[in-house]
Amino acid sequence: MAKNEAKPVSTKSNGAGEYDETNRITIYAVSNRESERHPSHWGKMNVNGVEYKISLWPKVGKEKGTKFLAGVIQSVEESEAAKSSAGKASKDAGMPF
Repeated sequence: MAKNEAKPVSTKSNGAGEYDETNRITIYAVSNRESERHPSHWGKMNVNGVEYKISLWPKVGKEKGTKFLAGVIQSVEESEAAKSSAGKASKDAGMPF
């Protein structure tokens, strides 16, 4: 393996063997979107062994009305930390001290 080459971190079996998920992206359409504030698409990607979460929303360009997707990419670690602190804040909200 070359010095600058990333080591495979995540592998999965496809029945015929294993494949490497490093430097891959997967996007899914959301079928049960509860509101316009929720993403229409979500997914994950792996860049050099680091996992990221992707959220996408449909947009329409102002000038020509071109439809496109815009989104947010967040590391899985950041996403988990945000969920953890949001849960703690909601529990602490009712505490008088």
